[in-house]
Amino acid sequence: MFVVGNGSFHTTATWDHMPDTSIAEPVKILVDTTPKGDQAYIAFDRTPADTTALGIAGDALDPAAAARAALARLDGALALTSSYRGIYGAKMNALDQRTAIMEQGVLTHSAALTRIQDADIAQETSALTRSSIQREAATALLAQANQQPQLLLGLLK
Repeated sequence: MFVVGNGSFHTTATWDHMPDTSIAEPVKILVDTTPKGDQAYIAFDRTPADTTALGIAGDALDPAAAARAALARLDGALALTSSYRGIYGAKMNALDQRTAIMEQGVLTHSAALTRIQDADIAQETSALTRSSIQREAATALLAQANQQPQLLLGLLK
């Protein structure tokens, strides 16, 4: 998943579709932003994957010597492609690690918010209990104050 502005999108990378190598700029994926605004990226360089870039354009298979030379160049192209796959695999692992870190951050943030809300609820409950006790004490004092004149009148009778 990639986040862009306030939205996000999902994408799939496959080895069946190679990028357009005429664009020289790497694909940069934002993976982190600090509160100061610093940004961290993982860059995917463009992969030269056409027959010319791999050195196998126009290879002939006849005579046998040309076929052996073509096989040697094909082995080199396969080794180069494998190295690209290794680089991309490492970067995909880095993206997976960043995703896991961000998911853990969301869980940590959620747990902290819950603890803060629980503390606020406990504080408000304490204040409500204190207020209730004060109200009950005031009611009891008022009842006793109202009974004092009645007792005095009863003694005078």
